[in-house]
Amino acid sequence: MRFRTILASAALAATSASLVPVTLAAADEAGAKHETSLEKAIKTADELRAQLRRERARHARVVKRLRGAAVSRPDVRHAIELGAAAYGLPKGRLEGVAFCESGLNAHAANGRYVGLFQFGSRLWNATPFRGFERTDPYAASFAAAWAFSRGMARHWPVCGR
Repeated sequence: MRFRTILASAALAATSASLVPVTLAAADEAGAKHETSLEKAIKTADELRAQLRRERARHARVVKRLRGAAVSRPDVRHAIELGAAAYGLPKGRLEGVAFCESGLNAHAANGRYVGLFQFGSRLWNATPFRGFERTDPYAASFAAAWAFSRGMARHWPVCGR
């Protein structure tokens, strides 16, 4: 029994010799440094969150502005007016046909008929504007005015009368 006590005392002495004594002041200083680092990290995280909120708000404003941009949708009535003037037709006639065919929607589609004046590919390819998209309101207005000026109103049997 006595041998075990001596062995335990020797082990305790060896272990305690490797420990560094810590004073209360040193522990307080280490704690203060840790709190300062933690406060800096919290402040940085808060600043980053605020920056992210500002960037999200700015992004939302930019997206809203771009979605409402006038360049994304050409003015259909202006296109019809130019087409009618170019071929000496009454603006009201072209506008009436376009309204009847597509409701003035340049991207309207009904089977093989597409655009403001619901051009079929056969008639579209016969016009001088075949190099443009049928959904382009300016090209469609000029092509329709061209067709009407050449007596091709039969291609719009319901709306072209």
